[in-house]
Amino acid sequence: MMKTKIDVGRVGNARGGSVEIEIEMEDYGKSRKRLSICGNVWNARHSDIESGGQILDHFTFSPGRVFYYGEPVVVKPPMTVTILKRIVDVWKRWHLNDMHAECEHQEKLKSSMLEKHGEGFFYASNIDGIWSEPEFSACSVCGYRYGTAWTYRELPSDVVAFVNMMSRFQFNF
Repeated sequence: MMKTKIDVGRVGNARGGSVEIEIEMEDYGKSRKRLSICGNVWNARHSDIESGGQILDHFTFSPGRVFYYGEPVVVKPPMTVTILKRIVDVWKRWHLNDMHAECEHQEKLKSSMLEKHGEGFFYASNIDGIWSEPEFSACSVCGYRYGTAWTYRELPSDVVAFVNMMSRFQFNF
């Protein structure tokens, strides 16, 4: 198992709260890897977490800059905006790659279902509504019924290499 904590930098100025990201990649089963990423934004005294967990949606990027809830983030070398952007992209796509409610074929249809039915469509409380859609009741390719098990997505080799590189980099506290 590989686990690393990365000191990203600070929100705002030097007196702002520090930002940290924890990355864990665990081997399980035959050549399977599970990726888990979470983050924390601390208060200025580093005595309490102001925001924690799946904070990735609060990062925004523009060329050479990163913001958290609209506040600039001052990255701490060797962290760069480019590396942080790559971490967030990997986080969005591969976090908990072993816990998908849909098969790979259904995953490709999710965005059209969200456009058709709205954001709440894939909530667990709407399982009957999900199953009323033929492709989610029984996938036409593999027969999988949405939500009946956790499905796995294999991490691409470039993602595994990137995560391993993060653990060897001197970002850690």
